[in-house]
Amino acid sequence: MAAKPYKRSDYSELEASPKKRKSSRQNGRLSLREAMQFELSSWTLDEYFAAVEHDEFFLSVQIAFDLEMVPGDLNAVPDVAERKKAVEEKFYVAGDSARAMFAQSLADAEADLVGAIKTVRNIQACVDCLVGGSSDGAMNRLFAHYDIGDEDTAEFQTTTVSAFALRELAVKLGPAVITNLAGYIKVNPAMDGHLFELWVVASLTWKSTDGLEYRFRDTTGKPLLLKRRPEKYFDPTKDVITDIDRYFLPIKWNQAGYDAVYIVFDETKSRLRYIFLQITRANTHSFIPEPFVQVLHLLGENKQSVGAVELWFVVPQAILSQFSTRAVDSLSFRENEVDVAFPESSGGGTSSAKVESQVAVVGVDYRCTWP
Repeated sequence: MAAKPYKRSDYSELEASPKKRKSSRQNGRLSLREAMQFELSSWTLDEYFAAVEHDEFFLSVQIAFDLEMVPGDLNAVPDVAERKKAVEEKFYVAGDSARAMFAQSLADAEADLVGAIKTVRNIQACVDCLVGGSSDGAMNRLFAHYDIGDEDTAEFQTTTVSAFALRELAVKLGPAVITNLAGYIKVNPAMDGHLFELWVVASLTWKSTDGLEYRFRDTTGKPLLLKRRPEKYFDPTKDVITDIDRYFLPIKWNQAGYDAVYIVFDETKSRLRYIFLQITRANTHSFIPEPFVQVLHLLGENKQSVGAVELWFVVPQAILSQFSTRAVDSLSFRENEVDVAFPESSGGGTSSAKVESQVAVVGVDYRCTWP
């Protein structure tokens, strides 16, 4: 990744006066005649992939990834596919920061961003950074810098450094941060879908909101309310879920998986409800059952108290009627997730016959930013 200087008119020429030059010579110092400032672009996912294809390079940064070392061989490295998978999982937190990707563990990168987010006092502080301003100290770590100019001209665009950073900002400052930042981020269909996801998460978890109103498809009357509850991050590969009445957010990105898990106690049946939320701006959504089953395998003692497992597709109200669930319906969801996670032969625990399941599509009042 080559550094590109600013245009010539942006250079700083600091030629000293004759008197000062003489003084500098007497002191044995050199006069500064010209200074050039370079801007480095943040890294992209493709650039990360290209870098980790090189064995020597990956060996030097392997400690930053949650990968098992090859026993008895300190110089052995995982195959390229494993390296790219590790990069892709960490990208959700590290994003475009090469420092976070290659020099910090996932936990350290997360803590670093959370610490920086604590320095943000209001939405305007974020906006100032996105439109070309800068901030002293930790807050600068929250933003990435991209070169969008041609070969001869430097032109940079600023955005948030990672999806995790933007989600944390949304949870801290509320759903309004999303609608405000959308005005300064170059919005395309993919970005708009991401902003919608963050808006929903912020609406469900921000301390100053009551929650999020929604409607099931093909229903009329007053909207229902998903109540505001605190969020908690978890690693779906190892953390046992013990808490209830909160939204669990996966710390590792999972393709075609859930965006949040809402666990609530159903007082009418004295059982737990697990509601997987898939938040999408598109007219349909892909579905892979493994990430869902993985969560249910981590329930520990709570597994015996599960009364319902549900999958909700959360979409803007504007596309509620045409959203397609062809990727998964209630029958396939039960066969591929519930029956797998709660087999009849489990003995003593909950069997799939005792667990209710459903797939639902719900609409929320979201003003679409992309046609």
